[in-house]
Amino acid sequence: MQNIILDIVFTNIYETLEFALKDCEIAFKREIIKSCQLRIYLGKEEDELSQEDKIPIELGQTGKMFSKVLFILSGSVHIMNKTCMYEYGILHKGCVIGDISLLMNEANSFSYFFNQKQNKPLILLQIPSL
Repeated sequence: MQNIILDIVFTNIYETLEFALKDCEIAFKREIIKSCQLRIYLGKEEDELSQEDKIPIELGQTGKMFSKVLFILSGSVHIMNKTCMYEYGILHKGCVIGDISLLMNEANSFSYFFNQKQNKPLILLQIPSL
């Protein structure tokens, strides 16, 4: 019964992760989902932002290792330099952060930020590294 409930509740997440887990057995997919955390960052209207809110939320820093893999389920993440002055690109739904750092056992070459001024939430599926 527990497996049936997991499969129904996480159908969309299974589909999002399909590119990475397509050849894996359903039991392994369930174990991955059970170890995940859902992280939600809410955007705000400009007039709702406090001075502290105007600082982007850092998800990963240049020169540091990731301890988790982040799948973007909704929203966007900005790829920037360490000081958040230069933007190199934007990642959207379906993109993954932290996988290369963990697989290659190397520190990040870029920093990753969520801009709260977007007024759109960022929803991430976080899988801890083993």
